[in-house]
Amino acid sequence: MSRTTQFFIVFSDNAWHVTVNGGRYGPFRQQEAAVQAAVDAAYSVGSKGEAAEVLVQEPESEIRTAWIYGQDPYPLAASSRAEAS
Repeated sequence: MSRTTQFFIVFSDNAWHVTVNGGRYGPFRQQEAAVQAAVDAAYSVGSKGEAAEVLVQEPESEIRTAWIYGQDPYPLAASSRAEAS
């Protein structure tokens, strides 16, 4: 795996969105829903042999890693989803 596809969760226009490869998807009312959608998409990318990760940009501009293909469980555990919100 050489290239990593990064799925960013960002808050914009009073909603959460997923951005990846120049595209923007959503809106999602809750951060948890955006993270789940991004993890589902990242898992699909990862299962095809490409590195993938989900990053959350908090409103304060801090970026944190929420999920990495091959390191974190899929599907997300309930506790992981609660932490994502």
